[in-house]
Amino acid sequence: MIGASGAVLPKVMELSSVAVNVAVGTVVAAMCGLVLSSRPPKPSSYGGEGSQSELAICEAETHFHMISSSDSTRDVALRYDASKVHVLVTGGAGYLGTHTCLELLRHGYEVTVIDNLANSKLEGLRRVAKLTGKGGCLHFKRMDVTDVTELSAFLKMIPECSACYHLAALKAVGESCQMPLEYYDNNVGGTVRLLLELHQHNCRRFIFSSSATVYGTSPAPVTEESPVGVGISNPYGKSKFIIEEVLRDFSNSKMGKEWAIMILRYFNPVGAHESGMIGEDPAGVPNNLMPYVLQVAIGRRKELTIFGDDYPTPDGTGVRDYIHVMDLAEGHRMSLEYMDQKGGGLYTFNLGSGRGFSVLEMVESLQKVSGVPIPYQVGSRRPGDLAEVYADATAAQRELGWKASRGLETMCRDMWRWQQGNPQGFNGEDEQADAKRSGSRDSERLSGIGLVRRMSLAAVFVR
Repeated sequence: MIGASGAVLPKVMELSSVAVNVAVGTVVAAMCGLVLSSRPPKPSSYGGEGSQSELAICEAETHFHMISSSDSTRDVALRYDASKVHVLVTGGAGYLGTHTCLELLRHGYEVTVIDNLANSKLEGLRRVAKLTGKGGCLHFKRMDVTDVTELSAFLKMIPECSACYHLAALKAVGESCQMPLEYYDNNVGGTVRLLLELHQHNCRRFIFSSSATVYGTSPAPVTEESPVGVGISNPYGKSKFIIEEVLRDFSNSKMGKEWAIMILRYFNPVGAHESGMIGEDPAGVPNNLMPYVLQVAIGRRKELTIFGDDYPTPDGTGVRDYIHVMDLAEGHRMSLEYMDQKGGGLYTFNLGSGRGFSVLEMVESLQKVSGVPIPYQVGSRRPGDLAEVYADATAAQRELGWKASRGLETMCRDMWRWQQGNPQGFNGEDEQADAKRSGSRDSERLSGIGLVRRMSLAAVFVR
């Protein structure tokens, strides 16, 4: 019948070709683990509208490499582009981490993230992959930096890192007062263990995520020369100060002379990426002002409590320095570029807007942008709160060439866009499955979805 119908023969031959591609692709996928480790060609090299190839593109755009302890060093190495500068980002799935990863990927870096997902979700990294179109340059391992055995094994597995951004930390001020030992062990102990392992694996550039809390009771505006460590009222802030002291001592040591170390003291990150696809998604009750205000505006919380309206400020409420998270992400990238130019040493910079906004100014600005009234009540002052804290960031502008460029209205507009599009934060429906996949690639291979993804991607690559 085939020979009798000339119109059918080409179709059958085409189907046979597809079948061969799928069959060969399945074998390739099984050998190489292409679910999350493929670097697809540019979209222009794929098939026409509605094709299986476009489905594969869609899958590839929102995925990144999940590294498992069962992976071989050779398999992992094949996923990396050796021509790119490779950086490690601890805590890279969090609020600052996702925005920093996005900035690094867009500027051509190969990025490896380690995060225990205690206060973050993998959905953020998926969206980073989609926004950048560079999921093939993004790698993830679920782990805790305090686990020295796992950290050492992981650093042996991945290609050598040119630099490490250390963003991972416990950061809830109130919780730190209830769990001081856990905060000192995780934040201080984890940093020391990380430095030792990085040194063993030939990574000599380190960017530390510090905080304005190290300035304690120093009067505003604070410069990098302002006193630090005096009047810090909570273990979280003290842990940041202690880490800075550790880094200073380390930098002055014989071993530390080989290193370039950057301490970035930033103030109050707010806002979100302009797309509204990634933003701050706090677990539980927000500890910071603007995430709480957003949840009131969106209807998740009844009202805001302003702690004190009798400070010596223009409207009586506390004044703080707020900085757009994308400005902060740019500062992190530019810090690495600065160290490339300057070489070894210890560098410290404030990353802030250089001016303060009161609590009421922040609330009123978000009300204006959103068009939503934000109910609030005034409570008593909290112990340890200062009237005003804001930065003098001229050193960063002079040395790094960095300056906060996004104003208050932009901060509020971007964070409101994020909150409107994600009223419940990131979609966490698949988090348990993701956690399993990050720990075992075998579970992905055995799933029906995983098999379809491998077949689709492999068929594309065989073509």
